[in-house]
Amino acid sequence: MRTREGMRIAVDTAMMVMMPLLMLYSLLGEAAHEWLGVAVTALFVLHHAMNWRWYANLGKGKYTPLRVIGSVINMLLLLVMIALPVSGIMMSRHVPGIPAGDPETARTVHLLASHWGYVLMSLHLGLHWNRMLGVMRIQRHPHLAVALRVAAVCIGVFGLRSFISLGYGRYMLLLDRFVFLDFGRPLLLSLAERVSVMVMFAAVSHYGAKLIRKK
Repeated sequence: MRTREGMRIAVDTAMMVMMPLLMLYSLLGEAAHEWLGVAVTALFVLHHAMNWRWYANLGKGKYTPLRVIGSVINMLLLLVMIALPVSGIMMSRHVPGIPAGDPETARTVHLLASHWGYVLMSLHLGLHWNRMLGVMRIQRHPHLAVALRVAAVCIGVFGLRSFISLGYGRYMLLLDRFVFLDFGRPLLLSLAERVSVMVMFAAVSHYGAKLIRKK
Protein backbone atom coordinates (compact mmCIF):
# COMPACT_ATOMS: atom_id res chain seq x y z
CA MET A 1 0.00 0.00 0.00
CA ARG A 2 1.35 3.41 -0.88
CA THR A 3 2.11 5.70 2.06
CA ARG A 4 -0.30 8.42 0.88
CA GLU A 5 -3.16 5.96 0.41
CA GLY A 6 -2.41 4.43 3.79
CA MET A 7 -2.63 7.86 5.42
CA ARG A 8 -5.96 8.53 3.73
CA ILE A 9 -7.36 5.24 5.01
CA ALA A 10 -6.03 5.98 8.52
CA VAL A 11 -7.61 9.45 8.59
CA ASP A 12 -10.94 8.20 7.26
CA THR A 13 -10.98 5.27 9.70
CA ALA A 14 -10.21 7.57 12.64
CA MET A 15 -13.14 9.83 11.72
CA MET A 16 -15.38 6.80 11.23
CA VAL A 17 -14.53 5.60 14.77
CA MET A 18 -14.89 9.03 16.41
CA MET A 19 -18.21 10.09 14.87
CA PRO A 20 -20.41 7.55 16.76
CA LEU A 21 -18.61 8.52 19.97
CA LEU A 22 -19.40 12.18 19.32
CA MET A 23 -23.09 11.33 18.98
CA LEU A 24 -23.10 9.95 22.54
CA TYR A 25 -22.50 13.49 23.83
CA SER A 26 -23.14 13.63 27.59
CA LEU A 27 -22.85 9.87 28.06
CA LEU A 28 -19.09 10.30 27.54
CA GLY A 29 -18.90 13.66 29.28
CA GLU A 30 -19.04 17.21 27.98
CA ALA A 31 -15.26 17.73 28.04
CA ALA A 32 -14.61 14.49 26.11
CA HIS A 33 -17.25 15.48 23.57
CA GLU A 34 -15.64 18.87 22.95
CA TRP A 35 -12.11 17.52 22.56
CA LEU A 36 -13.34 14.73 20.28
CA GLY A 37 -15.00 17.45 18.22
CA VAL A 38 -11.68 19.26 17.92
CA ALA A 39 -9.99 16.02 16.81
CA VAL A 40 -12.65 15.25 14.18
CA THR A 41 -12.46 18.81 12.84
CA ALA A 42 -8.67 18.53 12.53
CA LEU A 43 -9.01 15.18 10.74
CA PHE A 44 -11.66 16.63 8.43
CA VAL A 45 -9.32 19.48 7.46
CA LEU A 46 -6.51 16.96 6.88
CA HIS A 47 -8.86 14.80 4.79
CA HIS A 48 -9.66 17.73 2.54
CA ALA A 49 -6.03 18.76 2.28
CA MET A 50 -5.15 15.24 1.12
CA ASN A 51 -8.02 15.25 -1.41
CA TRP A 52 -7.65 18.79 -2.75
CA ARG A 53 -7.63 17.50 -6.33
CA TRP A 54 -11.35 16.76 -6.01
CA TYR A 55 -12.02 20.50 -5.82
CA ALA A 56 -9.58 21.20 -8.65
CA ASN A 57 -11.50 18.77 -10.89
CA LEU A 58 -15.01 20.05 -10.11
CA GLY A 59 -15.22 21.90 -13.43
CA LYS A 60 -13.76 19.05 -15.46
CA GLY A 61 -15.21 15.92 -17.01
CA LYS A 62 -18.74 14.64 -17.44
CA TYR A 63 -21.24 14.73 -14.60
CA THR A 64 -22.91 11.35 -14.41
CA PRO A 65 -25.90 10.89 -12.04
CA LEU A 66 -23.61 9.23 -9.49
CA ARG A 67 -21.07 12.04 -9.70
CA VAL A 68 -23.83 14.62 -9.19
CA ILE A 69 -25.09 12.77 -6.11
CA GLY A 70 -21.58 12.42 -4.69
CA SER A 71 -20.78 16.08 -5.32
CA VAL A 72 -23.99 17.26 -3.63
CA ILE A 73 -23.30 15.06 -0.59
CA ASN A 74 -19.72 16.34 -0.38
CA MET A 75 -20.68 20.02 -0.62
CA LEU A 76 -23.45 19.66 1.96
CA LEU A 77 -21.06 17.79 4.24
CA LEU A 78 -18.51 20.59 3.87
CA LEU A 79 -21.11 23.18 4.93
CA VAL A 80 -22.16 21.07 7.90
CA MET A 81 -18.57 20.49 9.01
CA ILE A 82 -18.00 24.25 8.99
CA ALA A 83 -21.16 24.88 11.00
CA LEU A 84 -20.31 22.25 13.63
CA PRO A 85 -17.01 23.67 14.98
CA VAL A 86 -18.23 27.27 14.69
CA SER A 87 -21.38 26.57 16.71
CA GLY A 88 -19.37 24.34 19.05
CA ILE A 89 -16.87 27.11 19.80
CA MET A 90 -19.74 29.45 20.63
CA MET A 91 -20.96 26.98 23.29
CA SER A 92 -17.59 25.63 24.47
CA ARG A 93 -16.91 25.31 28.19
CA HIS A 94 -13.74 23.22 28.09
CA VAL A 95 -11.89 23.99 24.84
CA PRO A 96 -10.39 27.50 24.63
CA GLY A 97 -12.44 29.50 22.19
CA ILE A 98 -14.23 32.76 21.64
CA PRO A 99 -17.80 32.30 22.87
CA ALA A 100 -19.94 34.87 21.06
CA GLY A 101 -23.36 35.35 19.61
CA ASP A 102 -26.60 33.78 20.75
CA PRO A 103 -25.92 30.46 22.55
CA GLU A 104 -29.48 29.28 21.92
CA THR A 105 -29.05 29.74 18.16
CA ALA A 106 -25.65 28.03 18.34
CA ARG A 107 -27.18 25.06 20.16
CA THR A 108 -29.93 24.73 17.54
CA VAL A 109 -27.41 24.94 14.68
CA HIS A 110 -25.18 22.37 16.41
CA LEU A 111 -28.09 19.97 16.93
CA LEU A 112 -29.17 20.26 13.30
CA ALA A 113 -25.64 20.09 11.84
CA SER A 114 -24.55 17.15 14.00
CA HIS A 115 -27.40 14.86 12.92
CA TRP A 116 -27.31 15.89 9.26
CA GLY A 117 -23.51 15.62 9.34
CA TYR A 118 -23.69 12.10 10.75
CA VAL A 119 -26.03 10.97 7.97
CA LEU A 120 -24.07 12.75 5.21
CA MET A 121 -20.74 11.36 6.43
CA SER A 122 -22.25 7.86 6.48
CA LEU A 123 -23.52 8.30 2.91
CA HIS A 124 -20.09 9.60 1.88
CA LEU A 125 -18.47 6.58 3.49
CA GLY A 126 -20.73 4.21 1.57
CA LEU A 127 -19.87 5.83 -1.77
CA HIS A 128 -16.19 5.14 -1.11
CA TRP A 129 -16.58 1.74 0.52
CA ASN A 130 -15.17 -0.10 -2.50
CA ARG A 131 -11.84 1.68 -2.03
CA MET A 132 -11.59 0.51 1.57
CA LEU A 133 -12.64 -3.02 0.61
CA GLY A 134 -9.96 -2.97 -2.07
CA VAL A 135 -7.31 -2.03 0.47
CA MET A 136 -8.53 -4.84 2.71
CA ARG A 137 -8.46 -7.16 -0.34
CA ILE A 138 -11.89 -8.56 0.51
CA GLN A 139 -12.44 -9.52 -3.14
CA ARG A 140 -9.83 -12.27 -2.73
CA HIS A 141 -11.98 -13.93 -0.09
CA PRO A 142 -15.49 -14.54 -1.56
CA HIS A 143 -16.86 -16.19 1.59
CA LEU A 144 -15.74 -13.25 3.73
CA ALA A 145 -17.32 -10.84 1.25
CA VAL A 146 -20.64 -12.68 1.51
CA ALA A 147 -20.43 -12.71 5.31
CA LEU A 148 -19.82 -8.94 5.33
CA ARG A 149 -22.87 -8.36 3.10
CA VAL A 150 -25.07 -10.43 5.40
CA ALA A 151 -23.69 -8.60 8.43
CA ALA A 152 -24.31 -5.23 6.74
CA VAL A 153 -27.95 -6.16 6.09
CA CYS A 154 -28.52 -7.35 9.67
CA ILE A 155 -26.82 -4.31 11.19
CA GLY A 156 -28.67 -2.08 8.74
CA VAL A 157 -32.05 -3.41 9.92
CA PHE A 158 -31.00 -2.71 13.51
CA GLY A 159 -29.79 0.69 12.30
CA LEU A 160 -33.21 1.57 10.89
CA ARG A 161 -34.80 0.66 14.21
CA SER A 162 -32.17 2.73 16.04
CA PHE A 163 -32.63 5.71 13.70
CA ILE A 164 -36.34 5.77 14.52
CA SER A 165 -36.06 5.05 18.26
CA LEU A 166 -33.27 7.61 18.76
CA GLY A 167 -35.37 10.25 17.03
CA TYR A 168 -32.73 11.21 14.46
CA GLY A 169 -35.37 12.15 11.89
CA ARG A 170 -37.08 14.49 14.34
CA TYR A 171 -33.79 16.20 15.18
CA MET A 172 -32.93 16.57 11.49
CA LEU A 173 -36.27 18.32 10.93
CA LEU A 174 -36.02 20.29 14.20
CA LEU A 175 -39.26 18.74 15.42
CA ASP A 176 -37.38 18.12 18.68
CA ARG A 177 -34.82 20.66 19.86
CA PHE A 178 -33.57 18.83 22.94
CA VAL A 179 -31.67 15.54 22.69
CA PHE A 180 -32.97 12.87 25.03
CA LEU A 181 -30.30 10.57 26.45
CA ASP A 182 -31.12 7.58 28.64
CA PHE A 183 -28.33 7.61 31.22
CA GLY A 184 -29.46 4.23 32.54
CA ARG A 185 -28.85 2.60 29.17
CA PRO A 186 -25.59 0.57 28.83
CA LEU A 187 -22.89 2.62 27.09
CA LEU A 188 -21.98 -0.20 24.69
CA LEU A 189 -25.61 -0.60 23.61
CA SER A 190 -25.90 3.15 22.99
CA LEU A 191 -22.69 3.03 20.96
CA ALA A 192 -23.91 0.00 18.99
CA GLU A 193 -27.10 1.89 18.09
CA ARG A 194 -25.12 4.86 16.72
CA VAL A 195 -22.78 2.58 14.78
CA SER A 196 -25.71 0.70 13.29
CA VAL A 197 -27.21 3.97 12.00
CA MET A 198 -23.89 4.74 10.28
CA VAL A 199 -23.74 1.25 8.76
CA MET A 200 -27.34 1.55 7.51
CA PHE A 201 -26.76 4.79 5.61
CA ALA A 202 -23.36 3.61 4.33
CA ALA A 203 -24.99 0.43 3.01
CA VAL A 204 -27.81 2.42 1.38
CA SER A 205 -25.36 4.65 -0.51
CA HIS A 206 -23.00 1.78 -1.35
CA TYR A 207 -25.64 -0.49 -2.86
CA GLY A 208 -27.55 2.46 -4.28
CA ALA A 209 -24.43 3.49 -6.17
CA LYS A 210 -24.12 -0.04 -7.54
CA LEU A 211 -27.67 0.11 -8.88
CA ILE A 212 -27.03 3.49 -10.52
CA ARG A 213 -23.87 2.19 -12.20
CA LYS A 214 -25.83 -0.69 -13.73
CA LYS A 215 -28.33 1.65 -15.42
